[in-house]
Amino acid sequence: MTEQRSTCAMARVIARKEITDLLRDRRTVFLSFVLPLVLYPILIFIVTILPSKQQAELEKETFVVGVSNAVPYFDEIRLEEILRDHSLTAQKRAYSEAQLRDGTVKAYLQFESVDLSSVDSVDDGSIGSDEGDQGQAPRTAAEEELYKVVIRFFATDSKSLEARHRAESALKECGKLIVEKRFSRHAVLVEADAIVRVEAHDLATVEEKNSSKLGRLLPIFVIILLFTGGSFAAIDLLAGEKERGTLETLCLHPVSRSSIVAGKFSVVMGVSITAVSLNYLGMVLGVNVCEWVGLGLTQDGMPLPVPIFVPRVSTIALIALLLIPFSAFTSAILLSLSAYSRSFREAQNYLFPVMLLSMVAMLLGLAPQVELGSVVAVVPIANVTLGIREALLGTLQPVPYMIVFASSCAYAWLALKKCASLLQREDIVLGFQRTPQPDEVESEQRSRRVLLFGAGMLLAVYFAKTLATWSFVSGLIILLWVIVLLPSLAYPVIFRLPVRETFGWARTPFVNYIVTIAMVPVTAAVALGYLQFQEWFLPMPEAVENPFSGIEDLGMWAILLLLAVSPGICEEILCRGVFQSQVSRPGRAVRTVVLVALYFGLLHLSLYRIIPTALVGVVLAIVRLRTGSIFPCILFHILYNAMLVSVALMGEHRPEWEYALKNIVSSPALWVVCVLVLIFAARRLHPNSPPYVGESLAVDR
Repeated sequence: MTEQRSTCAMARVIARKEITDLLRDRRTVFLSFVLPLVLYPILIFIVTILPSKQQAELEKETFVVGVSNAVPYFDEIRLEEILRDHSLTAQKRAYSEAQLRDGTVKAYLQFESVDLSSVDSVDDGSIGSDEGDQGQAPRTAAEEELYKVVIRFFATDSKSLEARHRAESALKECGKLIVEKRFSRHAVLVEADAIVRVEAHDLATVEEKNSSKLGRLLPIFVIILLFTGGSFAAIDLLAGEKERGTLETLCLHPVSRSSIVAGKFSVVMGVSITAVSLNYLGMVLGVNVCEWVGLGLTQDGMPLPVPIFVPRVSTIALIALLLIPFSAFTSAILLSLSAYSRSFREAQNYLFPVMLLSMVAMLLGLAPQVELGSVVAVVPIANVTLGIREALLGTLQPVPYMIVFASSCAYAWLALKKCASLLQREDIVLGFQRTPQPDEVESEQRSRRVLLFGAGMLLAVYFAKTLATWSFVSGLIILLWVIVLLPSLAYPVIFRLPVRETFGWARTPFVNYIVTIAMVPVTAAVALGYLQFQEWFLPMPEAVENPFSGIEDLGMWAILLLLAVSPGICEEILCRGVFQSQVSRPGRAVRTVVLVALYFGLLHLSLYRIIPTALVGVVLAIVRLRTGSIFPCILFHILYNAMLVSVALMGEHRPEWEYALKNIVSSPALWVVCVLVLIFAARRLHPNSPPYVGESLAVDR
C-alpha cells in the first residue's frame, strides 16, 4: 500500500512538472489554446453565416430569363409583370443553349398548349366531373385547354438555379390567375397545377454535375494532403536533424546553404506530390471497385454518383500546372517552419495553426460568388482553390490562370528565400535560443505589459459601446474621452515612463504635415477599394454601412467634432501613442506596424471593418515611425474621418457620390498606383530628432 501511494505521489509530481514546463512555453500555449479561439470562429462564420449572407445577396439580384412566344392567355394575365414581381426580366428570344451557358440568360421558359382531349385525366377528374358540372354551361374550346411550360436551366450555376425557382413560383401564380378567370363562374374546384404544368429540364450533363461536386471537394483534399503529406518529411529533415545533432555536421561541410535547402526542398515537394497522387488514385480505385462488386452508394435503390473520378487529360494538365508551384509554396512553408523550430514537437505545434489559416483561405476560394477574375487571383491558397474549381467546370480563362500561376511561383520563391535565410543563422542551425541582451529583455517586458493593457482596453470599449444604444452622442463622448483617453493618459504615470516619449509629443518638420495631408485621399482610395472587394464574400449590412443616420440634426460642425476630431485625438493617443511606443523594438519596424495596425482594426469591434481599418492603421503606424511624432497622425486621422463623414452625410446627393467613388476605386490598376504613391510619400517623411528609446526608424530610406 505504501509503495502504491509513493507511486501515485511521484506520478502527480511528474504531471505537475510537465504541466508547468508546458505552460512556460508561450509558443505552445498560444498555438494550441489561444489561436484556435480566434480561428475557429472565423471558420464557423465562413461555413455557416457566410452562405446565408450569400443567399440573401443572391435574392436581391434581378435575372434575365428568355421566354418563347407565350400562348395568348399568358399575355392576358400580364406574364411579364408577374415575372418582374419575382425579380425576373423577361426577354422574348429564340432558345439557345449557348446563351444559357455563357450567362446571357439565366433560364429559358418555353410555353406549349395541350388539348385536353389528348389527356386521359386531369387532377383526379376535378375538371369535367359530374358533380362540378351539374347545372353549369358547357366549357368552350378555349377552356378545354391546359398549358405546359418547360424551364431549361443549369443546376451547376447558382444564379441559374435561383432563376428556375423564381420562374416556378411566378408560373404557379399564373396558374392561380388562370383558374380564377376561367373557372370562378362555374364553381369548379381545380388546382392551379392542373392548368399550368411546369417541367424543369437541367441542361447540365452528368459529367458537369460531378465536376461541380468535385470542384468543391478536390481543393480541400489537395490542400490537406499537401500539408500533411509533406510535413513528416519536412519536420524530420530539419527539426529532426537538430535533435539528432546531424544538421550542424552537414553545415560544416563545404556545401552552400542554398544547396542544402534545394536538396531538402526537392525531397519534401516530391513526397507532397506523391502523397496527393497516390491518395487520390486510391480513392478512385476504391470507388470503382465498390461499384464493380455492387457495394456502391445507393439511394432508393438507384446508384448514387460519387464525385471521385479521373478528369479529362486537358483538365488534369491545367490542374497539374497550378499544383506544381503551389506544392512548391507549401513545401517551402513546411521547410521554413521546420528550420525555425528547435525540436520535432515544436515543429508539429506550428503545423496546426498553419492548417487552420489555410482552411480559412480555402473556404474563401470556395464561396460561390467569388470569381477568379477578381483580386482573389493573387490571394494565396484561395486563388489555387478557385483555379481548380473553374478548371473542372471548364470556365477557366487564360489571363486569370496566368495570374494564379505567376503569383504561386512568386510565393514559392519568397518562401524558399526565407528558408535559406533561416539556415544562415547559427542559432537556427545549432537549435539553441540566443541569450537576449538587457535592452531586449526590457523591450519584451514592455511589449507584454502593453499587450495586456491593450486587451483590457478592448474589453472596456466592448462593454462601453452599450452606452451608445440609449444615446449615440453621449455614449460616444464617454467612450472616447473617458474610456479610451483617461487610461491612456494614466499609463505612463502608473508605470513611470517619460510622458513626451511615450505619447510622441515631439516637433516635426512642416513638410511632414504636407505629405501626411496628401496621403489621406490615397489611403481612402485603397481602403474603399478593399471594401468593394470584400462585398463579394462579406457584404456589409446597411446598419454598419451607415451608422450615423439620425444625427444629421446636430449640424455639420458638431458632427465633425464628434466623429472626426474626437476619434482623431483619443484613438491616436492610445494606438500610436501608448501602444506603438511600447511594442516598438529596435530593428523590428515591420512587426511594429503589423501589431499596431491589427490592434487599431480590432479596437473598432466590427468584423466588417477590421481589415479596412487595419489598412489605414498601417499608414498611420508608418507615419509615426518615420516622423517620430504623433501630431501628423492626429491630423491624418481627423482629415480621413472628416472626408468619410462628409460623404456619408450628403443627403440626397449621397448615392451619386457613392456610385462615382465605387467606379473610381474598383480598378485594381488604381490600387497599385495608390500603393506606389504611399510608398513614395512615406520615404519623404523625416524625423526632427533621433528616435526615442525603444522606437525603430529602421525603414529603408
